[in-house]
Amino acid sequence: MTEQEKREYQTVILAGLLHDVGKFMQRVKGVKKRHPLLSAEYVDEIKGKIKQEWVDLDLIRLLCQRHHEDTRLPEDILVQRINNNHNRALAYLVSRADNYSSEERSDEECSWTDFREARLMSIFSKVDIGKGEPTPLYYDLQPLTPKNVFPKDEKQLNCAYYNYHRLGQEGFVGDSHGLFI
Repeated sequence: MTEQEKREYQTVILAGLLHDVGKFMQRVKGVKKRHPLLSAEYVDEIKGKIKQEWVDLDLIRLLCQRHHEDTRLPEDILVQRINNNHNRALAYLVSRADNYSSEERSDEECSWTDFREARLMSIFSKVDIGKGEPTPLYYDLQPLTPKNVFPKDEKQLNCAYYNYHRLGQEGFVGDSHGLFI
């Protein structure tokens, strides 16, 4: 793998990790802006924290902003509207990975009106090992520790809205900036 290919590979991986960070910003700040645009703005905020020789931050911004394919959405967030064929192909990687990873949520579990309260369901809730219907388990919104890394029954969880705001106030953005130094 050449240095340029390695940089592009790392760029796509980081874009895949950051493409939905705007959803967190929506929930924490109550901003009424599409999450891909907020994700792109977040990339702008961290530009000084990441070395350009490691990744292409402009491409990360593009991949974060344009990771949707649903033509009912505004053109400024659509993969299909990327003019550069190579960049569009990279954006499809992020978009399709996003689509596949969100398939664990059914339409009735997470509607547009309640997305701010939606929790991440453990993929293990869908695994049938022949012992009856699997119990839906969810991840709590807390800083990652050995104690809270395992999913829980929904009745054991705190209010999602409260946890988003608490995590935001405890400095998610500032803490996450420190990851890239």
